Amino acid sequence: MTKKLATIVLPIAGMLALAGCSNADPLGADFGNAVEHNKAMHIINPSPVYAAPETPDLNGRRAAGAMQRYEEGTVIQPEDIRTTE
Repeated sequence: MTKKLATIVLPIAGMLALAGCSNADPLGADFGNAVEHNKAMHIINPSPVYAAPETPDLNGRRAAGAMQRYEEGTVIQPEDIRTTE
């Protein structure tokens, strides 16, 4: 008798347990927005838009003089930078 009772009770108990897993309420339209927002905050933009294009200052005479000094081996050494006195 207990074997027959187990064959009836166990499937019913299993169905009741699985019924608790079902989701009666569908997910909202904004489900997952927080995850997508956090991912977007951590991804670097490969082509960012800057406010103004920055062009380096270039003086042709100074560049030519620097190249000539480099070729001659008479490079002007930079001044020492000190953080303390």
